[in-house]
Amino acid sequence: ERAREAHPRCAAVGRIRAVPSTTPACPDYGPLHVAEEGGFGLGRLEAEVTMARVSLAEADETSLAEAGRFLDRAERTVEETGCLVTLPEVFELRAQLARRREDDAGAAAALRQAQRLYREMGAPLQVERLEKEIGG
Repeated sequence: ERAREAHPRCAAVGRIRAVPSTTPACPDYGPLHVAEEGGFGLGRLEAEVTMARVSLAEADETSLAEAGRFLDRAERTVEETGCLVTLPEVFELRAQLARRREDDAGAAAALRQAQRLYREMGAPLQVERLEKEIGG
């Protein structure tokens, strides 16, 4: 249930194992193993972002560290695949992680980075939304 709350496309498989509905579930290995074995960079990216969301939904420091690792992997996957459209979301999740760690400056920096990327993509509503969040 926490996985579903963390992301609407997420289906729970065990404690934190969760996969986007577009990726086949593999109870033995988890979503990232399946995505990597299949060679689907974009599927792997979606799984990494989803796993970061799920980890952020947990309350303990171990899960927050996991979230950071998934976000690092997601950034590397963006570099490998060129799927820049996902990068602002990664920075928004980094902002959530920073807030959970009571790092307001880090959260604001991550949100500004996401805002910059949305501006470059021509997504004015996202830019405006983040402007309110940064200013509020």
